[in-house]
Amino acid sequence: MTTASRISLWVLGALILLPTGVQAQRISTWAGTANLAKRIWLESSLGETPAIMPQAMATRPRDGGTLAFGGLVGGVLGAFAGGLSGVAVCDCNSGEGYDALEAFFWGAAVGTAITIPLGVHLANRSDGNYGISLAASAGISALGLAAAFVADEAAIVLLVPISQIVSS
Repeated sequence: MTTASRISLWVLGALILLPTGVQAQRISTWAGTANLAKRIWLESSLGETPAIMPQAMATRPRDGGTLAFGGLVGGVLGAFAGGLSGVAVCDCNSGEGYDALEAFFWGAAVGTAITIPLGVHLANRSDGNYGISLAASAGISALGLAAAFVADEAAIVLLVPISQIVSS
C-alpha cells in the first residue's frame, strides 16, 4: 500500500467519522426544549395554565429526514448556482481543454459547501448555529477534495456532500 493510499484512507475515515461529532443544528434545539420544559413544569406546578405550551410544541426538533431533504435541496441549488457563477467568473474563452467544466466544478464545490448547511438550517426552523455548520462543511470539502487529489480517485468527491448533510 502506497503512502498516498494510506493518506487517502485516513482522510476518507475522517470524512465518515467527522459528521457524527459535529451536529451543529441539534445543539441549541435540545437546550431550548429543556428550558421550555422547565418553564412549563414551573408554571403548571404553581397552578397557572402554561402560557408557552404552543411555543414548546413549535420548538421540537425536526426529524432527520426533513433535515436531510433541506440539505439535499440546498446542495442542488448551491451546485448549480455556484457552478454557473464559476463559469461566469472564469475566462473560459481560450478554447483549450475543459476550462469551463473545471470552473463549473470548483464553483459547485464552493456553492454546496455554503448551501447544504443553509438548507439544513432553514429546514430546522433556523434553530442551531449556522456558523459552526458552515465551518464544518467547509472543512469537509477541503478534506474530501484533498483526499481525491492525493488518491487520484474522483469517487471520493461523492462522499463530500453526504458527509456535509450528515454533519449539518
